[in-house]
Amino acid sequence: MDARQSTSTRRRYLKAAGAVVTVGLAGCVSTPGEPGGTTTTDVTGDDLGDEHMDDDHMDGDHMDDDHMDDEGDEDTYAHGDIQIGEPMASVTVEMVGENGFHFLPHVVHIVPGGTVTWELVNSVHDTVAYHPDNGKPARIPAGTAPWRSPLISDPGETFAVTFEQEGVYDYFCTPHETFGMVGRVIVGTPDLDAEPAMAPPQDDLPAGAREEFERYNELTREAFDQHE
Repeated sequence: MDARQSTSTRRRYLKAAGAVVTVGLAGCVSTPGEPGGTTTTDVTGDDLGDEHMDDDHMDGDHMDDDHMDDEGDEDTYAHGDIQIGEPMASVTVEMVGENGFHFLPHVVHIVPGGTVTWELVNSVHDTVAYHPDNGKPARIPAGTAPWRSPLISDPGETFAVTFEQEGVYDYFCTPHETFGMVGRVIVGTPDLDAEPAMAPPQDDLPAGAREEFERYNELTREAFDQHE
């Protein structure tokens, strides 16, 4: 269990009540339904309200040095904000808006069938997969369904996605993509050369996002080379 999940009883209760979706076949995801079954929900609908897109949420600095320190152990490659090595069954990613806008950790590594839970710390954020259904170029594995959370504004609120297929999944925060608020989920041990996310970032992405993905790609390859 991720350290963030084990240190706060409040967070465990919140995650139990948070939204959970499962990335499966393209076009739909499964969500918990009535006892004895599941409910299939379209995740490409636009739940983002324009009232949230005010200037108060569009300011901030990019990448502070605190997130660029090297740390780690023999099992996990860690570059401050990037943790790749022994895949986890579950991990929490915090959405923060202090000293810039960030998903922390920026890159996480989980097992197939593992779950990522995004938890709001402050500001207003969402988590949205890079996919044409979300108005963006594809940076998730071919044939997998994109996810799109609503804008989250209450500290402690969560949104979770379970990833069934191996691959590299890139995502962004709608209000703060311009400032480089993007993240990555690595599932299992995919063939990096076959992953759309490992291609050079597309020219139509904001400069801040392109810079981050160039860094993620370099460190992802370095980490996989280290564990061969």
